[in-house]
Amino acid sequence: MNQIEFTQYYWGPYILSAVVDDEFIDELLMKGEECREKSKLDARPYLAATIGRAFYYDNWEDWFLPRISPYIDGYLRGVSNYRKNAFNYLLPEHERGSIYPNVASGIQKDLSVSWRVDKVWINYQESFEYNPPHTHSGSMSFVIYAKVPKEIEEENERMHGVHNNSGPGMINFEYGEDAPFSLAKIHKLPSVGEIFIFPYWLRHYVFGFSSEVERVSVSGNVTVEAYIRDNSQNTGTMRVPD
Repeated sequence: MNQIEFTQYYWGPYILSAVVDDEFIDELLMKGEECREKSKLDARPYLAATIGRAFYYDNWEDWFLPRISPYIDGYLRGVSNYRKNAFNYLLPEHERGSIYPNVASGIQKDLSVSWRVDKVWINYQESFEYNPPHTHSGSMSFVIYAKVPKEIEEENERMHGVHNNSGPGMINFEYGEDAPFSLAKIHKLPSVGEIFIFPYWLRHYVFGFSSEVERVSVSGNVTVEAYIRDNSQNTGTMRVPD
């Protein structure tokens, strides 16, 4: 019998996972400690998480943006390959067809994108605290795990199969219906330095843990903007990543 070749189709939201360097983690933790002393930076009233301590970073642009940029740019490059015309929805409807060549004039117009980080905050999750199902704002969101005690992994291993869920300390992403021959959930036990980037609208949540330890994560929202560039003009703008 001849071997059959199959094609598997990609489906659903684009999620990127990577690992940030140790220097970035150290800076996130150090700057986070400075935030603890400033009550005006308390982020809890604006977050879905049921945790005792969460703070917005103060004056974060100069040190944070250079470090996060490679990961945001990587996500934009990835999603532009994952879905054709991924950023067209950001354009006014009457401009969405203008990125194709104008045969009469011979001018090719390119779609360019820019992005900005809107907010960045640090979460100190302790035993029995959790983050319920929620979404974010902007265009995309990220979470970086800066401190993950080994006790959480050990607890997760002990509790495997005890309850009908992914287990203590897991981050969970949900999309679509839970149906046969379909995956509606992705879950992961984060490790130190791991970053997840995902669409702002993707529902996600984090289970609590009973171990008497503290896990630290850093989250933020990113807004993406798109605009048309005429190749006949040297505007100095940035093209869509390829």
